Amino acid sequence: PGCYILELSSPVCYEWDAARLAELKQLDELGVWQPVRSTGKERVMPLIIGYKKKTDADGKVVKFKVRVCADGRKQESKVDYDQTYSPVINSAVMRMLLALSVETRMHRVQFDFSGAFLNAENDKSQRSIPPPGYPMPPGMDLLKLLRALHGMKDSGGRWHRLLKECLGKMGFIECPSAKCCFVKSAGSEPIMLCVHVDDGIVQSTSRKVLDDVIAKLSKQFKVTSEDLSWHLGLKIDTKDERSWLKISCPAYVDAMLQRFNMADCNSMVTPADHNVTMTKNATDQKHDCPFQEATGSLLHPSCKCRPDISQAVCVLSRHTKNPSKLHWDGVKRVMAYMKGSREKGLIYKKRCGEFSSTLDMLHKVKIQVFSDSDYAMDPVRRKSTTGFVIYVNGNLVDWGSKLQPIVTQSTCEAEFVAGNEAIKRAQLLRKVLLEIICFAEGREELIREDHDGKAALHWHSKHVRPVDLQMDNMGAVFVANTGDFNKKLKHIQVRYYYLAEQVEAGNVTVVHVAGKPNPADLFTKDETPEVHGALIKRIVE
Repeated sequence: PGCYILELSSPVCYEWDAARLAELKQLDELGVWQPVRSTGKERVMPLIIGYKKKTDADGKVVKFKVRVCADGRKQESKVDYDQTYSPVINSAVMRMLLALSVETRMHRVQFDFSGAFLNAENDKSQRSIPPPGYPMPPGMDLLKLLRALHGMKDSGGRWHRLLKECLGKMGFIECPSAKCCFVKSAGSEPIMLCVHVDDGIVQSTSRKVLDDVIAKLSKQFKVTSEDLSWHLGLKIDTKDERSWLKISCPAYVDAMLQRFNMADCNSMVTPADHNVTMTKNATDQKHDCPFQEATGSLLHPSCKCRPDISQAVCVLSRHTKNPSKLHWDGVKRVMAYMKGSREKGLIYKKRCGEFSSTLDMLHKVKIQVFSDSDYAMDPVRRKSTTGFVIYVNGNLVDWGSKLQPIVTQSTCEAEFVAGNEAIKRAQLLRKVLLEIICFAEGREELIREDHDGKAALHWHSKHVRPVDLQMDNMGAVFVANTGDFNKKLKHIQVRYYYLAEQVEAGNVTVVHVAGKPNPADLFTKDETPEVHGALIKRIVE
């Protein structure tokens, strides 16, 4: 239902009514508001009731969820809120933590904060209209909000600061380079925790340590926890004593196909036809189709666990303003491919030998990057496409397919720009890895020195392996290794000199790789079924 009236007429009205009463009871127990008398002069913020059916990994409804939210559109800046910034865990960092966990067979527990924002205090004087069905005392007609309510523009930031303070008292330190990634020193077996708003994952080699963390959180917040199997709409399977892990989204794929009437379509073996070029709409007539909605639905799996459709979705996303039938056929082609590969996803395996401890494993982590670029394949602006994949100990944790912001004038330049973009993403993961090691060893001062200058850079090279970058252009490899920007490359913008600088500092090594086995090739162009089938095995299974 979309409102309280429709709730009463819904076929499952009893379930919705029970969920609504449970939500109101929780708000009262937490002291979210206080009934007050209206003066007729205060600004009043309306409340909205949201309804949602929560499903499990198989798409079955497991819970009817009702949430009372504030209408944040009525809030005024500098009066009702100061800042709206609220961080969440970086997806690539979260996947890196999961990839690292299989190496030492860590226990993984998912947890959820019930009514997370309601725990944060609200220091602004705000009034709201009571939600439908809420009993008010005689003479009282408004509610004074004492705590942050879902929908307020600053409630996410307030909740993050409260959670960070609580975790800090428990001994966790937040990584400066990756907000919502926390580490606690526990000898040679550190505890790693990541949070996305009110959902989190904590992992360690000791199950007893994880139970203790959840118990301490439960003393301050209402927390539910279980073994990791379902997180942020992603299905996570584990086997082989936690040394094998798979991230997929079959339930999401089924729901998407059903939404766009593609559930009965014939499946395809590739996400795009290599014989078709997506060009700009030659006419002003827009094809009547839900193109933006469909493209947006494909973006979620392409960024989370289905890198094999990233290139096709990247190309389609360039035509959301005025799509033609050609572009809509491209969307349907991707969905047909998703139907035939709904169970595919990222596979994380234990690919290295045994380690004496988690800390020993962290010092030996290998970050491997493959980058590639086509050359001026954009038919309108003649720009090139950057494609890259990043592996941590042989497990894919990050990828990208993006049109380059500049018009490159040679294949060497295009490849160098692609490698530069890939290294910027890889260096973030390497920096987070360094911070995890520093916090695990109780050497937080090195992180502070790193922000100030050269003091920690030597520690970087000595204790963390350099990033291994592989490109399939000899000219780009030569320029990266020597920093010799001759007269043909002097025009490259200053920001693209970053790669050569990192090589000189010893943080990156660059080698040449043959074009055929380069998995980044899938992120720059549409391949034939034969080439796609050969490369896809290194991306998803």
